[in-house]
Amino acid sequence: MHRIAPAVAGLLLIGCASSHPPAVPAYEIRSRLREVSVGQSIAEVHEIVGNDAVRVPNHPDEPLTSPIRIIEFIGPAGEVRVEVYVVGIRPDDGCNGFQYQDIPVSYLDGRVVSKQWDYLEWRWQQWGGTIADLRSAQDRFACLR
Repeated sequence: MHRIAPAVAGLLLIGCASSHPPAVPAYEIRSRLREVSVGQSIAEVHEIVGNDAVRVPNHPDEPLTSPIRIIEFIGPAGEVRVEVYVVGIRPDDGCNGFQYQDIPVSYLDGRVVSKQWDYLEWRWQQWGGTIADLRSAQDRFACLR
C-alpha cells in the first residue's frame, strides 16, 4: 500500500480545490499553433488550439484568456478575423508585472491566411482595416489589468 506524506497530501488537495480556470504555460499554445496551417477553417484551428487560459508568472490566479484579442470586421476583401494568441511570457517590472510574445492567426472568409504580423500589416488596409485597430491589437505592453 502506498502512503502519501500529510504535507504532500495537503498540497494535492490545495491544487485540486483551486477556483481559477485551468491554465497552461504559454509554450503549450505556441506548440499547438505549430499545427495550424494556411487554409484551415476557424473551427479546425479552435479544435487544435483549444481555449485554455495562459499562466502568468507571479499571477497564478489571473491567467490570460486565449486568444487574448480578437478583431473582426467585414471589408472589401471579405470577412476578416484576427485572433491573437500569447505564446511566450516572462516576468517584468512594468504595470502588468509581465511581458508577452504573441502570434496573430489571420482569417479571410473563415480560412487561415497567415500566422505572421508582417503579413497582417501588409494586407490589413487592403482588407479594409484601420491602422489604429491594428496597432491596438499589437500593443503587447499596454496595461491589461
